Amino acid sequence: GSVDNTATASDGETTNQDDENVLLPAQLSISVVKTGVFQDDTAADGFAQAGETIDYSFEVTNDSASTVNNVSVSDPLVPAITCPGGNPIPSLAGGASVTCTGTYTLLQGDVDLGQVDNTVTVDSDETPPASDDETVPLVQNPSFTIVKTGEFQDESGDGFAQPGETIAYTIEVTNDGFVTLNNISVTDPKVTPITCPGGNPIPSLAPGASVQCTGSYSIVEADITLGRVDNTA
Repeated sequence: GSVDNTATASDGETTNQDDENVLLPAQLSISVVKTGVFQDDTAADGFAQAGETIDYSFEVTNDSASTVNNVSVSDPLVPAITCPGGNPIPSLAGGASVTCTGTYTLLQGDVDLGQVDNTVTVDSDETPPASDDETVPLVQNPSFTIVKTGEFQDESGDGFAQPGETIAYTIEVTNDGFVTLNNISVTDPKVTPITCPGGNPIPSLAPGASVQCTGSYSIVEADITLGRVDNTA
C-alpha cells in the first residue's frame, strides 16, 4: 500500500539522506451474486401465472481488504430490497458478505415470455459498480377448449328438414391456461365461413377469456336421408 525509499547525497566529506513514503490508493472492489426462485404460491400446480412471485437473494461481498461504505443494492424489477442494517448497507468490512432479499410479482407478459430476466447492481462510496444478471425460467401451460353447438333453422316453419334449410352453429373458444394465445384459427369442413370477433384467426385470447364464433351449414338431401348432420370444429 505504499512505497518507502531513501535518497542519499554525498560530496565525499558530507552525506545527507532523506526518505519518503508514498501512499498507494488501493483498488477496492465489491461483487454480487443473484439467485431467483419461482414461488408457485397461487395455484400450486407447477405452472406460472400472473400474480405469483419470484423470491430473490443478493449476496454482496467486499472483495477488498478495507472497509467499504454506503453499499447500495438496486434492481429495476425489485424496488424493495432489504439488507441487514438497511439499504444502503452502512459499511461492509474487508472480505465480509451480506445477503439481501426482495420479491418480484409476475406480470402476464412474463408468463407469456416464459422467463424473467433482470440485473442487480451494487455500488459504494469507494468502489466501481458491480452487477449480476439472472434468468428465472417459468413453466407455461398453453391450453384452450372448444365447445360447439348447432341448432336447426326451420326456415319453412313446417317442422321438417328440407334441402336448403340451415343449421346455425356457435363455436365457443376458451383459453383455460395461463398463457396468452395468439392466432387461433377455427375451422370446420362443413361450415364456411366461420366468423369470430376480431377476425378468424382470432388475433389473441387472454387467460380465462372466451369468444363465440358463428357459422351456418345448408342441409343437402343426403343429410335428410341420414337424419342428422355430423361435423367437427
